[in-house]
Amino acid sequence: MNIRNKLSVQATIGVLMGLMLIVAVVNVGAVYYYIDQSETVSNSVNTAGEQRMLTQRMARFSAEIATGNNADASRESLRNAMERYQANLELLENGGTAGEATLQPAPEAVQPELTAEKQAWNEYQANINTLLTADPQSEEFQQSFQYIRANSDPLLQTSDELVTAFAQESTETMGFMKQLLIALLAVDVIVFGVSIVYVRRNLSNPIRRLADAADALARGDFGAPALQQVDTSNTGTDTNQSVTN
Repeated sequence: MNIRNKLSVQATIGVLMGLMLIVAVVNVGAVYYYIDQSETVSNSVNTAGEQRMLTQRMARFSAEIATGNNADASRESLRNAMERYQANLELLENGGTAGEATLQPAPEAVQPELTAEKQAWNEYQANINTLLTADPQSEEFQQSFQYIRANSDPLLQTSDELVTAFAQESTETMGFMKQLLIALLAVDVIVFGVSIVYVRRNLSNPIRRLADAADALARGDFGAPALQQVDTSNTGTDTNQSVTN
């Protein structure tokens, strides 16, 4: 093996090792991204699901105000539920952080369901505001209360549809990430296999031939095939000349 061949082997091994390192780094990044996406999408599903609970609470507090059952406390609870619903809706649409939960902006796939919930919520919220300020005995209050009673279930339905859309998006995202991880694992195996074959062919085999040649020399068998296969050009010594001398 001459100096040029040595450098070629070393360069090739270096490239293979560098490629394996790059793939390993990409694997770590993909796993981290997979975990992060799994968590953020799960947060979106949980937040969308919370809207259903808030809708039920608003319907209950509205009824308590209408019947005069602890009206002041019910108004405060109704206000809190309304504000939480609005904050969740903005969080689902634009992304952000709520406590320890981080959400990404809503993907394009869930925009139809999100738009439907926003439209249903706008009028629902306006009637909630009326219940918060109007006299329970007034006609304005009664009309808004009847609206809340009639439209709580449709709002629940839009919340369910949004949860389903986010869950479907989560399933598709996780499926893609799993396929990516499998593909990266396949690349790992291929690169590792190529490296093993290359090292075996360019390092292991020459070393084995040198060992066979040494054994032949030790036996005094100067015509052994192993001696004819040894390349000593890098030392400036011809094998046949060494044997003759």
